[in-house]
Amino acid sequence: MATRWGIVSAGKISSDFCHALKLLPSSEHQVVAVAAGELDRAKAFAEKFSIPRYYGSYEELAEDKDVDIVYIGSINTSHKEHCLVMIKHGKHVLCEKPMTVNQKEQKLVLDAARAKNVFFMEAIWSRFFPSYLRIREEIQSGSIGEVRMVQASFCVNIKDVPRVRSLELGGGAVLDIGIYVIQFALMAFGGEKPVKVVAAGHLMDTGVDESESITLLFKNGRMAVLTASTSSHLSSRAVIIGTKGSLELPGTFWCSTQLITPKETLDFPLPGDPANFNFGNSQGLMYQAAAVRQSILEGEFHRCSLTGLSVCIRKDTV
Repeated sequence: MATRWGIVSAGKISSDFCHALKLLPSSEHQVVAVAAGELDRAKAFAEKFSIPRYYGSYEELAEDKDVDIVYIGSINTSHKEHCLVMIKHGKHVLCEKPMTVNQKEQKLVLDAARAKNVFFMEAIWSRFFPSYLRIREEIQSGSIGEVRMVQASFCVNIKDVPRVRSLELGGGAVLDIGIYVIQFALMAFGGEKPVKVVAAGHLMDTGVDESESITLLFKNGRMAVLTASTSSHLSSRAVIIGTKGSLELPGTFWCSTQLITPKETLDFPLPGDPANFNFGNSQGLMYQAAAVRQSILEGEFHRCSLTGLSVCIRKDTV
């Protein structure tokens, strides 16, 4: 039986997610409903993707008994509200990053998901790319020895994008792009929490963070050196450095289709036509959707936030 998806918000990332679902078997994934703040937007989105039902309120979508799971692609500051209403009605939830804009909201959402025994996951799509799966295999096999250092940067000039500049919309570098460098470091160190976080940065005139450098210190002399900037362009690459060698994701490391190992360079081409998508390599959203379906089928419900540390860093140090 197909996993029946409902879509929360009819924006660009929701469009990319629906296009990505079309790259998977229809016997496994179907979009059955969409909701937006305005009925006309939901209707137009439904017509574009041949979705049978559309709603002008999110409560109506939550009450749709034919929806198994919702994908939440709304603006950052709406995530808590939309997660809670869907969880209240027993829906599984895949919520775009950041799942919330602070730790208090994060706890409310995770506690609600556990209480209702529904699947919940923050949509860190990077983790499901074949390149990331291979990284974890390489680390576990010991091919690069003990991981000692991680270096990652995500620098792109997007500071004039309204949602990035706005404090009211949950903007800023950490919540928009800094999440990616943080999740990469945490993955490389096997989910271990750092013993110390050192961060510094600059604010925009709107009060959100424009750029930052973040150092995560782990026990036994290990560390991650991370950079995120919304005001400059830099090769956004990531490197995991071990005692025997290194692993590198060149270019767009958060959705990389290439991995450089000590022995070879591996390519993982994406299916589909990139012209259908708003954001680079969004075809890779299909890997995340497939993993979510598998987790639900296996009853693995509680995949909490992968990057909760990011909201802590933003609140306390930037």
